[in-house]
Amino acid sequence: MHAAILEDDRDQCRMLREVLRVAGYSGDCFHTGTEFLAAVTRDSYDLLLLDWQLPDIPGDEVLTKVRQTLGWTIPVIFVTARASERDLATALALGADDFVAKPIRVGELVARIQALLRRAALARSPVEARGAAERHGNITIFPSERRIQVDGEEVAVTPKEFALAAHLLANEGILCSRQDMLDRIWGLSSDVDTRTVDAHVSRLRQKLALQEDKGWRLASVYGAGYRLERVPVA
Repeated sequence: MHAAILEDDRDQCRMLREVLRVAGYSGDCFHTGTEFLAAVTRDSYDLLLLDWQLPDIPGDEVLTKVRQTLGWTIPVIFVTARASERDLATALALGADDFVAKPIRVGELVARIQALLRRAALARSPVEARGAAERHGNITIFPSERRIQVDGEEVAVTPKEFALAAHLLANEGILCSRQDMLDRIWGLSSDVDTRTVDAHVSRLRQKLALQEDKGWRLASVYGAGYRLERVPVA
């Protein structure tokens, strides 16, 4: 695994690169958003570590440009001193996969990197590699493009809504716990409340018309999670 590290503090960047080296990975250091963006669009990286406060381009703008140019498949972790709830929400909304606050706890950072890389590897299925559509009743998902259609009509979803929908559809008929969904999709089990899952599920229920007259039952299991089931349409 080869990472691109965006950190204007050179000592901090060297430390992050050493953390990666000890964990069996490698990394390149960049100290401005401009040189970082030039590198990640030119070279191939498996993971991006971003600082927020930079001398030229703020980290949130860097992330926006990354998602616009590289898409949503490459994992991104913010490593920053900005750790308020508002900052966390902003980073996730823009497409960050995880968020680690400074001062860095090395063991936690390595664990989060490993978990994120595992999820990324699982997501790179043969179906996604071919860009093939997956049909689930009246719902079609396009994994490589992170798009969803219902009855042939495009439905606008956020990256997290897409990931949650794909997870529920892949586990049709199986109870999916809130905590497992947090771990798999947000990777922030200690920082994000399970109500976040409930809010996203509620929006998906409406957006994807997950109701019995459309052939679906999305059941909430008290104290546990959700089960998406196919039902006969009368």
